Amino acid sequence: MREAIFLIQCTDRKGLLAEISAFFYGKSFNILQCRQYTDIQENRYFMRIRLDLSDMAITRSALERDFAGFAAGLKLDYSIHYREDLQKVAILVSKTSHCLY
Repeated sequence: MREAIFLIQCTDRKGLLAEISAFFYGKSFNILQCRQYTDIQENRYFMRIRLDLSDMAITRSALERDFAGFAAGLKLDYSIHYREDLQKVAILVSKTSHCLY
């Protein structure tokens, strides 16, 4: 499955979840997962949204361009990560301390 993860943060205000999800609904994306958090002391809103791109009718660059325009209007700071671009990583461990010398 082709997926993208959007990490979004901005100043908190009413209607953010509705506006952001409406953008993706308008582009016919399926939202697989959405997590959000509001830092009340700093008045900051944080969102992590995972999308299914399997039926994507536009190119990545068009999606990025359209979202950039949308994000500018709402003053969102964001980053986009594509699942197929993730690097494979292995973590090797040992019970002995031989690596510490």
